[in-house]
Amino acid sequence: MIRRVGTLGAAARRLAPLAVAASTCACAAVEPASQVNQLGFPPGAAKWAAVSSTSADTFTVRDEVSGREVLTGKLGPAARWTPAESAVRLADLSALTRPGTYRLHVDGAPDSPPFAVAVDPYAALAAGALRADYFNRAGIALERRYAGPHARPAGHPDTRVLVHASAASASRPEGSVISSPGGWYDAGDYNKYVVNSDRALIERRIRSLSGELLADWLASPWRLSMREEDFRWGSNSIALNRALVLIQGYRLDGDRRLLDAAQSSLDYVLGRNPLGMTMVTGFGTRSPRHPHHRPSMARGDGHPVPGFLVGGPNPGQQDAQACREPYASTAPALSYLDAQCAFASNEVAINWNAPLVYVSAALATLTPPSR
Repeated sequence: MIRRVGTLGAAARRLAPLAVAASTCACAAVEPASQVNQLGFPPGAAKWAAVSSTSADTFTVRDEVSGREVLTGKLGPAARWTPAESAVRLADLSALTRPGTYRLHVDGAPDSPPFAVAVDPYAALAAGALRADYFNRAGIALERRYAGPHARPAGHPDTRVLVHASAASASRPEGSVISSPGGWYDAGDYNKYVVNSDRALIERRIRSLSGELLADWLASPWRLSMREEDFRWGSNSIALNRALVLIQGYRLDGDRRLLDAAQSSLDYVLGRNPLGMTMVTGFGTRSPRHPHHRPSMARGDGHPVPGFLVGGPNPGQQDAQACREPYASTAPALSYLDAQCAFASNEVAINWNAPLVYVSAALATLTPPSR
């Protein structure tokens, strides 16, 4: 990490965050609705929806335009999912392959948000998640013709910065002054980080790990390759990094279940979660409005820079003392707060966006046209 020397210039001061006494918060609360990937599915994908425990035993899917029932089926048995401290029933919608826009209906529960079946339902998401890196560029102006309402002047020239202890070496000790212009703001603040990029795994390790994740997926009442202890700082990126490994396992062995498990992880961050919201700014029916992201906070209008994956549920709640708004729950999968102060669950980071870009594009490309 680098830290800047001296005071900010005029342009950089305009980028500094507004003082946040009490943000307007769309605080997450559990909704007794059918939860589904709000962006939809490729026709041949495995399609699951999660329904809060209900006395109903069947579900129907209706065409959003005509209102016609296009699919009926039986809900799976109720099972308790420990991370959410609640019971869930699953609806298998995989037989729905005709392109269109649909809603899931279960008696006694609100209908799901609309979702699409389309040849490439994640094209805008992958592009938006990749474009978010542009919005986090450091040291250059974001021109209105490219950035629209998120245009801003150049800030933080970074010609004199201090080396942090985490990036120090014998030849460049902590506190050394160096020039480091350009690059990207790493996360919600204006720091830059040097991250270890050596993430190569030999094929044997990929096969072993993808097999473990598949077993977790098969055993999960929520159909998610995450355990209770996986809900921590950056839990949404954990879900997507596991999807990435599952996809690589599928590419090595061709086991369709690995691809289905990866799809479930993407479904989770796009709305099939106990919070009933997508975890990507600007996408889906209900998404984060107040991320811990300085440029978005400076706007202060509830319309953040689009395309950023937020950290996600984190029962550690390390930001609780910094927030006037309380978290709605301490349950691992519900411990999320959509507030600017919530750096432990609602911050963004460019490395978290990386698996979102890959997984959304890979699933659209690799999913066979039919099951």
